[in-house]
Amino acid sequence: MDIFSLILLIFLCLLVTSLSYIDKKIYKFAFTPFVLLSVPITIIVFLLYLIQFKYNLVNINVKLLIIYIIFLAWFWLVGFLTFLIVKKGRMFSVIKNRNESKINLGLKQLDYIILTISFISSSLLLYFFFKNSVNYTEFGSVVQEDFQTRYSGGINFYFRMVCMFSTVYFLGTVNKKSKWRIFAAIYSMIPIFLSFVKGLILLPIIASFILNKMIKGNNFKFLNLIIGIAIGIGVFFGVYLFEYGVWDLSLIFDFNTYKKIFEKLIVYLISGNQSFNVNLTNNNSFIQPMLSNPVFAPFINFISKAGLVDRIDNIPSNWTFIGSFPEIGHSYVNTNGFIGTLWLYCGPLISFSMITIISIVFYLLFLRALISKSIINMLVYTILAATLALGWFEYYLLHPFLYYIWILLELLNFWVLITRRIVWEGSKKVKGFEI
Repeated sequence: MDIFSLILLIFLCLLVTSLSYIDKKIYKFAFTPFVLLSVPITIIVFLLYLIQFKYNLVNINVKLLIIYIIFLAWFWLVGFLTFLIVKKGRMFSVIKNRNESKINLGLKQLDYIILTISFISSSLLLYFFFKNSVNYTEFGSVVQEDFQTRYSGGINFYFRMVCMFSTVYFLGTVNKKSKWRIFAAIYSMIPIFLSFVKGLILLPIIASFILNKMIKGNNFKFLNLIIGIAIGIGVFFGVYLFEYGVWDLSLIFDFNTYKKIFEKLIVYLISGNQSFNVNLTNNNSFIQPMLSNPVFAPFINFISKAGLVDRIDNIPSNWTFIGSFPEIGHSYVNTNGFIGTLWLYCGPLISFSMITIISIVFYLLFLRALISKSIINMLVYTILAATLALGWFEYYLLHPFLYYIWILLELLNFWVLITRRIVWEGSKKVKGFEI
């Protein structure tokens, strides 16, 4: 890395730190959309800088840093302007007034609804998992694509969607007086873990952490970072140890197994940024028309149900060689991170427009959740915002299940609005701002 790239990296760190501090001062809450997107990306880019020479990787490109600086700064600015418009227009005054009127429905009814549908969904998914596993001669086949396609397809897709937001709900609302929520969350989490998709497992854990902080009005502490990193590493190792163990149990006790998993962890952390970096260095572009572009797959496929267009794959098909590693050899990935995927598949203009729209939507959801104190509004925000926290790896908004969860929660929200409002009883009030 030349001196100019190092200066840009330092500037990126200072920019993200400064704007994160401003966000926290404005909203009195640490986990804003900007913080969730920018801080992990910056940390991973800094990690990439530290290890690029050890693994003889393609050096960080100046273009990568410039794109990140421009896009992240714009993401924050759009969010701030959205806040100013909302504040001036008093668009959420009705929500706030409803909160102040103390119309309150305790969580017992919502607990019953979510506990019921999550228990049924989790039980059926576990039944399908073990029923289908007996059709294979080796139990290790459960980690392979053929089995997972059957396990996650059809109606099971919707059951797993229920397990996703149920896990977030129960973990996010747990307290000393309701430890049963931990067991409810674990039962909902088991079918998700059995998908062996690390991002899918991490997403509800991150979302539940943000939800818990939003409910209690607690802000981020350094200990939270340590615990979060430990949980993330634990999930990563747990998935791979299971995959190795179902084929050969002795591998779990082999030190070389842990060396390989650790190197896989390094590759997993840097893959999105390094792939984007390599593609920028090689002047690669994967721009596609909207009707075949995976970035727009959730919307195209929704329209396709009416027979108006053809269904398309939502998984990026372009693979990039990011480097060769001592334990696992050559590594090819199809991820380019949140910003990288938009840039490579949509081009500068459309990707910039997409970032603008995404920032507006996320800040509106964030403000609605923060002001209303509604558990359902918080669920919507935290589940979607967790995808930003994983933006260093991939653009998760191309996965349709997120939109189905959003629609389902908004329908539940509508039901609540026409009956009575659900808030979290006994919580510390989140310090907010006047609108």
